Amino acid sequence: MNRQSRRTWGSFVGLLIVAVFLALCSSSCGRAGSSSTDAACGLQAYLELNERINQGQGYANHLQTIGYLSWREALVLDSYLNVYEYTQDIAWLENFVQQADLVLIHRDDYLYGGDPVWSTLKYLADGWPQPEGIIIDNAMIAYPFARFSALVKPNSDLHATFLNVALWYEQKATETVRFFDDQYQVAGDHGAYRSADAEYSKHPGAIAPVNWQAAMGKVLLALYDVTGNQEFLDRAAQLARTIKQELESVANGSYRWHYWIEEPSGSAASAEDISHGAIDVQFAVMAHDHGLVFDEDDMMRFGATLILNSWNGVDWTSSVWGDGNVISPLKHAAALWVDLARFVPNVAARIQSYIDSHPSEHLSDYQAVLYMWSISRLLSLQELL
Repeated sequence: MNRQSRRTWGSFVGLLIVAVFLALCSSSCGRAGSSSTDAACGLQAYLELNERINQGQGYANHLQTIGYLSWREALVLDSYLNVYEYTQDIAWLENFVQQADLVLIHRDDYLYGGDPVWSTLKYLADGWPQPEGIIIDNAMIAYPFARFSALVKPNSDLHATFLNVALWYEQKATETVRFFDDQYQVAGDHGAYRSADAEYSKHPGAIAPVNWQAAMGKVLLALYDVTGNQEFLDRAAQLARTIKQELESVANGSYRWHYWIEEPSGSAASAEDISHGAIDVQFAVMAHDHGLVFDEDDMMRFGATLILNSWNGVDWTSSVWGDGNVISPLKHAAALWVDLARFVPNVAARIQSYIDSHPSEHLSDYQAVLYMWSISRLLSLQELL
């Protein structure tokens, strides 16, 4: 069976899984007391959301022009890896490859012989007429490719089907990271990326926001996991130190921090928001798991940020400082903080309850993607909670 046939078969199996699973679970998960807290009902909810997004095909056929690959498809791809971890069903890896290959052919070098980046028209200087490659979008897209490789390479049972794919994805993610090497600077044992010092940049040469650093840090740690390259680990540690330096301890046991490390000229000071803050926290958790910079006390403080600062007793607010407003879709991004459930038990309960109180038919497609990823992550963490 050739590669395309295997993918077609994998897609068929995936659809069959959806149909059978939904038929078995639809009655029980609709009863009072059942929710995404229950693993079976959580998987059903995930499958329904996955089918909703272009009938299980995600956003892989989109260009990156307005951010669909970085802010939607990257979460879809990563969610497939979460569900694979939970089910150990390789159909989810097949689904990943089917969509990831489409994402790759939308990279500039495959589209028109450009650089190994996905270009966007977001975050550029006003009036700039063509897409450019920027750090945050490319880090978001590259991460699931690197994570796929890190899952496959150590598992010999997956090598016959996926090893060469994993090696290729590792190469592609590395190419994208290396493209931005000239925007990285080191100061002692700290490091940070800068926006390109170019005419198209909205803030030429400025130190990039915290979430840009964190997003690239996630890719570096995943590439370290797959390659063992100490340079990737060292750079991730430098980024982690820079980010931790930005955190302010608050009397209620939480952290608060700003969106920018250094405010660019003409920009007002701004608190980190709950959406971009999720990327910061995800990187901090990964750094903790690699024994870098962040410890369990930091995880507890991030948990307090979510529960005490961003939750107003009724809804999620927009800021990690506790002074934000309830803004949609920002409030739904609280679901992306779910990795903290390993350290702060009421994080899982609060996020699960919030998801359950928002029926999928009332969600926008973007909100559905946020919940899809969060539910998948809760499933993958089942044994740790």
